[in-house]
Amino acid sequence: MLKWLARLAGRPVGPNAISLDLSGCWEVEAASDPSVFLRALPLVAGRETILYVEGTGERHGAIKLAELAVPAQATLAPGTIWSRPDIYHASAAAEVVNELATFLDDQPTGFAWSHCHLYERRAVLLQWHDAFSDPIYLAREIDAEQVAKFAEALGAKWRPLNSNVTLQV
Repeated sequence: MLKWLARLAGRPVGPNAISLDLSGCWEVEAASDPSVFLRALPLVAGRETILYVEGTGERHGAIKLAELAVPAQATLAPGTIWSRPDIYHASAAAEVVNELATFLDDQPTGFAWSHCHLYERRAVLLQWHDAFSDPIYLAREIDAEQVAKFAEALGAKWRPLNSNVTLQV
């Protein structure tokens, strides 16, 4: 159904589009502060990891993301089918996400973005649709200690997805 709607809206989901396999991943409660979230990303991202942001809400945030943009390393399955959102790919290296976080501290936004992902080498490491309301999902390849530190930095609870156990930091 999603592929049919995407084609109808002019945003086809190609066979090479990547997304996170939710079976067996980690679930972290949603963050509420974009700057806190950005500063926590280096806890789960490597030097080659790319930050993907879709659907910015305010012009000044979009301008800053455009300044930090790098060429896309992969095509991600869209989180928004209609209307066509703005999309940015940027390095998830600590100095870049900290620059973006500081920018948002200085020039707050009421709506930072709709969807956010981390990916590296055609593998999604973090998937966050409906950012700031839905949970954050992390690939199982990220070890539990890293997930715990990430969740602690967010002040959030975390657990393996499809588990009744909630681990609190």
